[in-house]
Amino acid sequence: MSGVPSMRPTPDPRGERNFTLSQFNMIVDLDGGYDISQLHFYTYSDAFLDALPRPLRADNAEVLRSMFLRRVSVALGYIPSWASPSFEIAIRRKVGPAGSSLPELELGTGHSSVPSKRYLARVLRRVTSAALSLDLWPAFPALSVSASGKSYHWGSVFPHPVSPKSAFSSDVLGRVGGWRRVHLIDASVFPTVPATTFTLTIMANAHRIATTVLRRIDKLCRAYL
Repeated sequence: MSGVPSMRPTPDPRGERNFTLSQFNMIVDLDGGYDISQLHFYTYSDAFLDALPRPLRADNAEVLRSMFLRRVSVALGYIPSWASPSFEIAIRRKVGPAGSSLPELELGTGHSSVPSKRYLARVLRRVTSAALSLDLWPAFPALSVSASGKSYHWGSVFPHPVSPKSAFSSDVLGRVGGWRRVHLIDASVFPTVPATTFTLTIMANAHRIATTVLRRIDKLCRAYL
């Protein structure tokens, strides 16, 4: 997440009737392939006032405060899962009588975050190269990077296997282990999670699984008739 100032001001956003979701998005294509980053741009909301530096929140700073708010937006960016830092989860055995408590979880760091930092640096260079044309200038001192696992795009908990297959892999119909009549149809079965919004992909995959299962059920019913 980072602040993104503009040289050209807009009307004072505090009097505008804008929605609080992202006003526009930016796709950053690094190689013409799958390495794509997505940035959501948010213009003014009341949360901006609370986040302003103390001098800009003073009663006598209204002129400066207005000049600042007319030029700044906030960008919330995503990078794909294969370029994101990872973390490891360890489950400890329960101590005491069975069912007395939930098992303890330990979170630890995964592989080195150096590749993720390099990927992020490539994204920032590409955004900066377009700053003059778009009048969107990244404020690098205001840049903050979320910790591993902090995201609004979740998936790949029980992924379709690429290689090798694990005990938590699902088959192409979203079934895990011995559960033959339970089908996972959300993003948990995706091998990777892209940086872009993928709701329609989830819906398409769910439709594929449901259609395939219904066809198999129909075929079995016809065989018994």
